[in-house]
Amino acid sequence: MFEGIVTLIAFLLILEGAFITFNPRWIQKITRKLLKNKTTLRTLGVIELIIGLGLFLVILSA
Repeated sequence: MFEGIVTLIAFLLILEGAFITFNPRWIQKITRKLLKNKTTLRTLGVIELIIGLGLFLVILSA
């Protein structure tokens, strides 16, 4: 059961990271006051993508 929850969290992180990485202009409209730099948004998306992939690989190897 724990593996299923962590897998779901990893999958959602992968989706969110990919969405932020490949659609920074759309996300920038939403978070205009928080983050004004498109490069910062893309970097955050890549970090989320890496964390999600890492979690997913840890669950697969267990």
